[in-house]
Amino acid sequence: MVVSTPPYLPAMAPHRYPMISMPEAQDIVLSRVPAALPPEEVLFTQAVGRLLAADVVARAPHPPFAASVMDGYAVRAADCPGTLVVTAAARAAGPPPLLPVPETTRQAFQTYLR
Repeated sequence: MVVSTPPYLPAMAPHRYPMISMPEAQDIVLSRVPAALPPEEVLFTQAVGRLLAADVVARAPHPPFAASVMDGYAVRAADCPGTLVVTAAARAAGPPPLLPVPETTRQAFQTYLR
């Protein structure tokens, strides 16, 4: 493959490390990774810095009752009653919603993630 340099750019010296294909690069990286260790059970307090060998599954649902995913909506009293459009949502541990709430809109507030 011949690559030409545009006349307005200075010619580059050949690179010390030539480009290789993605499969070649993956083979090189994977050939240097040690084989996976067999899984072992450890106490929760000893698991820091380790990787899970399998998915963690809860023994029972949490919370143990039906719960709403959305806790409420922020609206302007002047716009009610009426049809309002959801323009923003405050997700659990996410950035705060827009305040004040724009006219004819509502914003959802979520504090529980499922």
